[in-house]
Amino acid sequence: MNVETLQCNVSTRISGNAELISTRCLKEKGRISLPIEFSRNQENLVNLSKRSQKILLVIILLNLISTWLHYTDNAVFIEQYPEPQWFTTAGIFATVIVMTPVGFLGYWLYTKGMFWLAYLSLGLYSITSVSSPGHYLFPSVTPMSAKMHSLIWLDAISGVILISFLLWSAILAQEWRSIQVVD
Repeated sequence: MNVETLQCNVSTRISGNAELISTRCLKEKGRISLPIEFSRNQENLVNLSKRSQKILLVIILLNLISTWLHYTDNAVFIEQYPEPQWFTTAGIFATVIVMTPVGFLGYWLYTKGMFWLAYLSLGLYSITSVSSPGHYLFPSVTPMSAKMHSLIWLDAISGVILISFLLWSAILAQEWRSIQVVD
């Protein structure tokens, strides 16, 4: 049985205006030692984090606006939207009122570096948007207006944008791996 060990030393140094965080590791596998070294520019991590937070806030605001517009229109004109018979005006408003804080909680968790909880909260919140095309699964008694179609698709697209951001953050940028910097 081969046992791998990893011994690491972390150091920081100032280079210009940036603080570099270097990690030097020695990976031992059997009798062979392989040096591994990587550096992270803390300033770039902070800048990525601040930019990402601003972008996420804009995306959440887009979702908030589109969802409230669609859900309000759906609640007011409930008889004209194709949907299950158990949908009620109160239920539609209750859903958006309950889910809105979930979105803000996700943003707050994201800004605190609790990425996996943020991804979970924001993923749940995105359901309010991406589920909007579900209206098309039910027979329509009256033709839907252009406004109704527009609100449904604005809501759905904003939800897809939020999910795309979450996938980018988790898979491509791997922000959950970043070093947490406390202001």
